[in-house]
Amino acid sequence: MNAPVEAPRVDEAERGLVAACIVNPALLDDLEWQPAKADFCDAWLGDLWSTIQSMRISGTPIDGAALAANVRKLDGDSELNGRLMVFVAEVIQSPNYLATTHHAAYYAARIRERSLKQRLIRGSHRVLALAVDPGVTASESIAAAERELTALRDDGHEDRLIDSRALMDFALAELQERRRGLPPGMKFGFWSIDRHASLRGGQLWIVAARPRVGKSAFALNVAGYHAETKPVLFATMEMLRGELVDRLLANYADIDHQAVRDGQIFEEQWDRVVDASARLSGWNLFIDDTASQTVTHISSKARRLKRKFGGKGLIIIDYLQIMEPETPRGTSRNDQLADITRRLKKLAMELDWPVMCLSQMNRLGESDSEHRRPSLSMLRDSGAIEQDADNVMFLHRSDVYRKECDRDGKAVAYILKQRGGPQADCELRWTGEHVRFSDPPLAEEFNPYD
Repeated sequence: MNAPVEAPRVDEAERGLVAACIVNPALLDDLEWQPAKADFCDAWLGDLWSTIQSMRISGTPIDGAALAANVRKLDGDSELNGRLMVFVAEVIQSPNYLATTHHAAYYAARIRERSLKQRLIRGSHRVLALAVDPGVTASESIAAAERELTALRDDGHEDRLIDSRALMDFALAELQERRRGLPPGMKFGFWSIDRHASLRGGQLWIVAARPRVGKSAFALNVAGYHAETKPVLFATMEMLRGELVDRLLANYADIDHQAVRDGQIFEEQWDRVVDASARLSGWNLFIDDTASQTVTHISSKARRLKRKFGGKGLIIIDYLQIMEPETPRGTSRNDQLADITRRLKKLAMELDWPVMCLSQMNRLGESDSEHRRPSLSMLRDSGAIEQDADNVMFLHRSDVYRKECDRDGKAVAYILKQRGGPQADCELRWTGEHVRFSDPPLAEEFNPYD
C-alpha cells in the first residue's frame, strides 16, 4: 500500500486561525506555537498569515485598510490577490468570526499536528531514497532516519523562556551551594575534585589520559556515585558489558579484580559478591556496548532516558577517538572529531545533562610524562576538542611508567580548563586490585611533583 503523498488537510483550522488574528491581533503574542508560511496548505492563506505577522512585528495596525494595502503589495497573480481581499473583507464584516478568537490555540495545534505529519511523510521519502541507494550504507540510512525523527521531536522542544522570579530562585539555590563550599552541579564523588569542580548540566567534560592509567575505571567510579539516584548512560566502545560488570563487582564487593575474572572467589567472599550484586541491581545504570556508536545513536538512548526519568542524569562515553563519525566521506580526522565534540556539546545543552567523554592523549613527551605536567595540546587528534569542551581533565599515575616508583597508588587529576572555575591539581588514590580510584588520606600533604 502506497504511503499518502499529503497529510490530511485542515482548511477550517487554517482559516479560523488567520481570521482570529485579524479580529484580535494580540493573539499573535499569546500563541505558544505559530505556524510558518510553509505550514499552510493554501499558499494564499500562508501569504496572508505572513503579512499579518510582519505587520504585528513592525507595529502597523492590523485593520481592513492596512491589510488591503499590504495584500496589494504581495507578488502573485490577480486571482490569488482577489481571494485574499475577499477573505479579509469577509472576516472584518462578519460577526461570526468573533467566535474564532476563543479557539485560536486549538486551531494552531491542529495546524502544527498536520505540519508534523507532512514533514514526517517527506522525511520518510528521503530516508527511503537513501535506503534503496546502493552507494549508501545501512548505518548511514539509519543515521539519516534518526536525524529526521530527532528534528521532528525537537520541534516540540521544551520552552526555555524563563522569567526573572524563577531565574532568581535558581540563582539563589546555586549560591547557597557555593556558600557551603560546593560548586553547583553534580559531584564526581571525590572530595579532592568536588571542592574545585562539578558536573553541570549542559556542559561537556573531556577526561583524558594515556592508556592503562584508568580512564574507564574513573568513569565507572563516577557512574557508580550517581546511578543509585539518577539515570546514567554509559556508552562504551572499548569494553564489553561483562568486563564492566566484573570491574563493578570487584570494586563494590572489595575483591581482587583478577579473582572475579577467573572465578577464584572464596566461600567467605561470596556473601560480599551477592550483597554487591543486590546493590548494583537497584541502580539506574544503563550500559550500551555497541561496537560502533555515533552521537546520533547515543543521543537517541539519552533522550529515551530523559523522557522516562526526567530531571538530572549523566552521559558517559568511552571513548572519543573510537566513536563513529557522521561526516561525509573524505572528511579529515580532525574535522570528524570536531563534529563529534560539537554534537556532544549540543546534546548536553539539549538535555541539560552533563556529558563526560573520555579521550586519549597523544604520545608527545611520553618518555618523560611521569615528570611533565600535561597541557591541553596533548589532547589527541584535534584542537577542536579543547575549543568545544567546557572542561578538560587529565588523569596521571606515575606507577604506569615506573613499577618501582615510590608514588605507587598515587594519582593526580589535573583540571586544566573549567568554564567559570579554577584550574586545580587534585590528588587521588589508585587501587589496582579493585580497579578503583578513591580519595587520599585527609591528613596527607600533597605535592603533585613529588
